[in-house]
Amino acid sequence: MIIGLSCSKFHYSNKKEHAYLFSVDEENLKTKKWGNLEFSHRLDTQDFIIADNLLVVLHHTAFKEKEKRHCNIEIYPAYFDCKLSPNFRDPKALPNDQELNYPTCLAFSDTVLAVGVAGLNFQSKIYLYDIKNLNDIKLLGMINLKGSRPCPPSTMSFYKNLLIVVSFLSHKISIYDWKNNFKLINQIDDTNLINPLGLCNYDGKFLISSNFSGDCYCLNEEILEKVNIFPNRFENPWGLYYCDEGFLYTANLGVNGTMKPFLGVFEETKNNNNTINFTVKNNRFSNHAIIQLRYTKI
Repeated sequence: MIIGLSCSKFHYSNKKEHAYLFSVDEENLKTKKWGNLEFSHRLDTQDFIIADNLLVVLHHTAFKEKEKRHCNIEIYPAYFDCKLSPNFRDPKALPNDQELNYPTCLAFSDTVLAVGVAGLNFQSKIYLYDIKNLNDIKLLGMINLKGSRPCPPSTMSFYKNLLIVVSFLSHKISIYDWKNNFKLINQIDDTNLINPLGLCNYDGKFLISSNFSGDCYCLNEEILEKVNIFPNRFENPWGLYYCDEGFLYTANLGVNGTMKPFLGVFEETKNNNNTINFTVKNNRFSNHAIIQLRYTKI
């Protein structure tokens, strides 16, 4: 099942609509509200993870709220009935939530949660936690994202013992061995990555979308290769999900004034010159700002 997130900060007309989750029909791209959670536009809810019976939600500006009703990162235990309708319980907080100001992205593997934080004055970091026991969440370590210019993380993904981190200001991809004392394995700096926001696993490689240019790239070890999108490029892409059947699903903000936000599905097409190609199969426009897509087996 594909679940998406709508965030009104990026809405083309209504900036005060509550953020909410929705399910996506993989055939016709119709959406339906998923669960009963809604979050104020003031929280700027930008990312989420669904794992086992948990929902992790990221609020980019929760720390600014005077009433402090929400934490920066909230972990909702969930119960799923036979109709896949989630019933969320009271959320849990991370032990150092007060340090997680301006969080930007999440990643999850097994019982390990990674939280990317832009930080005050762009003192950016990544924190890793073991959340197996929500009553005893353990901070495993922290990665300090220092550089000659700000490099706040925009999207992350685990792959085996690696953590792939993409930054939206520095055009940088960083690869860490998080099981080996968070050692930095490799960094790729490519100015073609203009505000990269989308990242998804692609058969052991990774697809990365450039939000401003609408281009898509494939990271294969140390090589960054441009992906051909037909008949043209994406429109301000953010969330990406690639399924094993060869389809790439995209959440497109459409905020450049030419069109509404829309969900897209692209089919992988093979050729003899070893390039990566996707051709549009279907688009469905939306009256809501769709920014993120995640797949869950629930």
